[in-house]
Amino acid sequence: MLVQDEPLRAHYVLIPAHLYSDVSLETLEAKAMPQDWLAQSGRDALQAFGAEWLVQLRSCMLAVPSAVVPAEFNFLINPLHPDFKNITLGEMEALEMDMDMDMDMRLL
Repeated sequence: MLVQDEPLRAHYVLIPAHLYSDVSLETLEAKAMPQDWLAQSGRDALQAFGAEWLVQLRSCMLAVPSAVVPAEFNFLINPLHPDFKNITLGEMEALEMDMDMDMDMRLL
């Protein structure tokens, strides 16, 4: 989302989540993703998988490969899952971005 928000038009916030060790986690590896998961054509299959995961309550958290950096993961949280009670949210804080970062990267 941040990659496509040039310049930052929205006001984003960070909300820390503290997880207890017994929160269930399912990990979806990139090799298990649909072949076109990075393309617009893969959107329907990904949304169907996410909706199924949500209603089946298979886990409280789902780790999915990042489309921006596929070696990293994004974490989805299912608030309907019974383990959700083992997640506490901290205080929200403004996300401060270095708007000169793009210029800094070109200088490297």
